[in-house]
This record gives sequence, C-alpha cells and structure tokens, in this order.
Amino acid sequence: MSYENILPCNYDTYGSSSAAVQLTTGGNPTRVYYQNVDGRIHELAGNGPLSSGYKDDVLAVAENPRVNTPIAVTTWNDFQQIRVYYINERNEVIEAVYASQTGWVPGAQNIGAAVPGSGLLWAVVDPAVGIRVGYQSVYAPGTITEALYSMSNEVWTTDNANIY
Repeated sequence: MSYENILPCNYDTYGSSSAAVQLTTGGNPTRVYYQNVDGRIHELAGNGPLSSGYKDDVLAVAENPRVNTPIAVTTWNDFQQIRVYYINERNEVIEAVYASQTGWVPGAQNIGAAVPGSGLLWAVVDPAVGIRVGYQSVYAPGTITEALYSMSNEVWTTDNANIY
C-alpha cells in the first residue's frame, strides 16, 4: 500500500481527524487512530517516528463512521486497555474497545447524540474510577456534555459541563 494517498484530500467536504496515545517506556510505543481515505478508522502501531515503519490496520469494529468524524482515544495498563471514540453516520458517539484478552470488540453503541458536523470529542480515563467522554450534544448544544462510565457499576451516565 502506498502511504502517499491515505488521507482524504477534498477539503471542501472531507478532511481527516486523528488521535494518538504513547507510552513513555519501552521504546515509546505509539498508537495513532485516523480516518483513512476509505472512510474507515485505522490504527497505526509502532515505535518512534512514523518514518521508522508503522503497521496500519483497519479498526473493523468501528462501523459506519461519519465523514470527517472527530476521534478520541484513551488507554491504560500499558495498552492492555484502549478505547477509541468516534461519531457514526447517525451522529451517535460510539466506542470501540480493545482488551489484551479479547482484541477489538464493539463497545457502547450510543453513548450520546452529537450535533451534526460537530468536531468536539475527547476522552480521558482514571482506571480506578472511570472513563469520561466529552462531546457536543444535540440536547445541550451550547455547552459540553460529558458521558461518564463507572468502572464499578459498568454503566454510562451523562451530565452537562459546569463551566465558570
């Protein structure tokens, strides 16, 4: 595969977004998630600079991403757990889950309803407490909505930002 044509280039209607995580030990392993020209979300996996050679895999469980979806990623336990978030064609915030024991599987399939065309999406984790995913919700488009996943209860809830 030629890596000179992996990103969409019709800037009027179709760009590309990405998200990355890197460990600070063991050669600095890195994972980069991006929307390829094929419209699918891909994972680049390697160490060091991209020019050193990275493996490119389609995230098959990340189905029907919307054109120019924002992407967010978080990880813990040295890449033993990875979560990738994106917005699908129905403007739903979707989760793809990686666990070292199972590989990639679909995660939560409708964490929230995003504003069509919104580029706001982020994710952070505290493995002892939970995962937080921020996005622009159709139900409160003037602020940031945060979905919270409780590690102990294994349930998603949402709340609006209290910004002052």
